[in-house]
Amino acid sequence: MTAGPRRWLRRLGALLGLLAVTSGCALGPQARPVAISTSAAHGQPTKHQTGAFTVKVSERVYLVHDGRLVAVRRSTPLRNTHLQTVMGALFEPLGFLERNEGLRSALPPVQQPVAVRVSGHLATVQLPPGFDGLAVSEQILAVGQLVFTVSANTGAIKVRFTANKKSVPVPDGGGRLTARPVTRDDYSRIAP
Repeated sequence: MTAGPRRWLRRLGALLGLLAVTSGCALGPQARPVAISTSAAHGQPTKHQTGAFTVKVSERVYLVHDGRLVAVRRSTPLRNTHLQTVMGALFEPLGFLERNEGLRSALPPVQQPVAVRVSGHLATVQLPPGFDGLAVSEQILAVGQLVFTVSANTGAIKVRFTANKKSVPVPDGGGRLTARPVTRDDYSRIAP
């Protein structure tokens, strides 16, 4: 046998070996689509799986790192108003990367973001359920998160807090209860 036919036989053998390996790995067509993942929201289909379209935006909010506030950008679904979108971003559960960076939130977990109204330079924020059960040090951080986030995303300079539609005192940065609207200056000890 000459070199030409041997080379041809080797190439044919290699090609047949390749075909044998790859033909066992082929998948046939499916009769109908199958969802491969669900959202973390109790096994419910994601918006992508149901055909709905969700627009996400990046918003600046304040989280806690080593006992101080830090500004972070969070991706969140677009809501009816900019302020609702911002509050949604603030109250979203922490992601893996945020926790890995040592970030946390002092705000209690809620089903819906708290209500906020802005009139001129004054914002009125409803305290989240469970706020009164937090330690004072956590209340200071939680109020600071709300004050810095609201003032960074609106024209508000002062923030008043309510519970059950009544004004309530909140601790300032030093832990003293104050019934007046608070500002960023009241939380300079934990400011970024």
